[in-house]
Amino acid sequence: MGETGGSRSAASSAAGSRRRRSRHPFGDVSRREPGHPHHAVGSSCWPDHQGKQGRRCHVRVGRAIPRGDRPALCAQRSSARGLRVTLFDLVKSQAVDHPDRLAIIHHDHRITYSALIAEVDRIARGLQARGVRHGDRVLTLAGNTPDVVAIYLAVSRLGAIYVPMSTSFREREVRFVLANSEPKVVIVAASHIDAAVSWELSGSAEIIVLGGDGANGLTTFEELGLGDEPVSVVSVGDEDGLLLCYTSGTTSTPKPVLHSQRSEMYNAHTYAEVWRLGPDDKGIVCLPLAWVYGLSTTTAALLVSGGTVVLLDRFHPVEVIDAIEAVEATAMWGTMSMYTKLLEVIKDRGDVDLSSLRVVNNGGEPCPAPLVEEFERHAGVQLLGSYATSEARPIMVVRPGDTEAPEGTSGKLVPGAEIRLVAENGTEIGPGEPGLALLRCPGMMTEYYRQPELTAERLTADGWLRTGDILKSNSDGYWFVVGRQSEMIIRSGVNIAPAEVESALAAHPNVADVAVIGVPDSRSGESIRAYIVAAGTERPQPDELRQFLAGQLAAFKVPQEFVFADELPRTDRGKVDRNSLRRGIAGAEGDLVAPTAS
Repeated sequence: MGETGGSRSAASSAAGSRRRRSRHPFGDVSRREPGHPHHAVGSSCWPDHQGKQGRRCHVRVGRAIPRGDRPALCAQRSSARGLRVTLFDLVKSQAVDHPDRLAIIHHDHRITYSALIAEVDRIARGLQARGVRHGDRVLTLAGNTPDVVAIYLAVSRLGAIYVPMSTSFREREVRFVLANSEPKVVIVAASHIDAAVSWELSGSAEIIVLGGDGANGLTTFEELGLGDEPVSVVSVGDEDGLLLCYTSGTTSTPKPVLHSQRSEMYNAHTYAEVWRLGPDDKGIVCLPLAWVYGLSTTTAALLVSGGTVVLLDRFHPVEVIDAIEAVEATAMWGTMSMYTKLLEVIKDRGDVDLSSLRVVNNGGEPCPAPLVEEFERHAGVQLLGSYATSEARPIMVVRPGDTEAPEGTSGKLVPGAEIRLVAENGTEIGPGEPGLALLRCPGMMTEYYRQPELTAERLTADGWLRTGDILKSNSDGYWFVVGRQSEMIIRSGVNIAPAEVESALAAHPNVADVAVIGVPDSRSGESIRAYIVAAGTERPQPDELRQFLAGQLAAFKVPQEFVFADELPRTDRGKVDRNSLRRGIAGAEGDLVAPTAS
């Protein structure tokens, strides 16, 4: 595989000496003010909302938490007061030990750990004053801002349940989330407030405006905690709910996945351990914070390890590259479609320097080997595979610096994770053979919230998650994602994994993106249709593609039909929307290839 963060080429090293730091509004964060090793010049931070008479006064970056306000943390705190450790406690311990260290960079804002915890305390006071108690739900509809991170930690402190809702959800999905979660408080970005006031909220749910002026008599986010009593002591158990996320899937409505405090702590700690995250790491988070991948996998892992979250409003390839160079980022996370777009910019610019990156993780969907190879060659970094589900995470990763990882692997099991492979009839599958994966780890969901039938369908009596994913492993302990049971194409009684065909097609120089599905066929049950996004202005001919595949795939795996499209439809999670393809939404001209013998 490509070069790792610990082994850079001479060209990459030379490029490091000519870093550009002026293109991005983050500026040069390597310049520090004398006397404050973690205080960037020109930085700003959140206001201290405990100013006199409710006025906002600014907290100096690096202000330490008063010693009298520092509780004994972790095990000592738990045993002394009868309380359990929460995710909030893990992050607060970083503020106690290193108050001046940068926790979050967002545009020109530099937020230290002490400032982050002060903001969490303000939010927790305000939520508690509005009746939020143990087990209540607090829903947030907003983009990527440091406020969202602070709300998540404040909810953890109160023993309540945080509900992030994607801004891409439409009315049907929104109404389902509201009915299922029944939030006590809803915090909505001002840009979405018009829609929010029309919602039929249950009970006494209150809407709070984030970034707005409090029109229609609504409370503003800045008013939270002003003059409210200190947060009372809350007993929070390991298995108490913390995160309720809504994930897309094969169901007609989003699946409500509930994770506990224990699950979230295991998730953050384990990812930090296997990626070796620490205080020197600055991680680019351009994934939506409404996703588990953006909130728990990346942001929480950085914060519990004392690293810095470099938070972007969204994914844009140019902005991501500028941010990496500006802050000398050491880690970033994305999906296959993101890395495809990054590769285009890297090839177009030619002088991109990503040599500071040590962890570059691909998650969410498999990455074809040709794309991995091309990305690594042009970017000069190793693209690390991983595998997890919204219900169980983490499961496996490729560790940084693992140059022995075979092509196409999603890595080895993380500590505490287990996998069983079974056939459709439930019998165990032998080593090296693909099978339906059952997962178990301390990061398992508690349930599908308020959906006992779906929970019983997916969770076994002894705690295994039925995924519907088809995996296999090799003798060295590396795991591979073969496909999904629901996506498997059955042609003349033979199973065909779309991922295998997609990987072969992606190796063609004129193919930029590809998705393969099965379509009904009167002769063979299903035929294979490949949707192709051409790499240039000239589309490859169907006969050319068929000849290209002939040397790589068995004849029955070669698609019978090729459909060319300008782009592939994707879900709000960045994955190819195969249901849309099956409904014909890709909409482009199709070229029929003569069926091959099967």
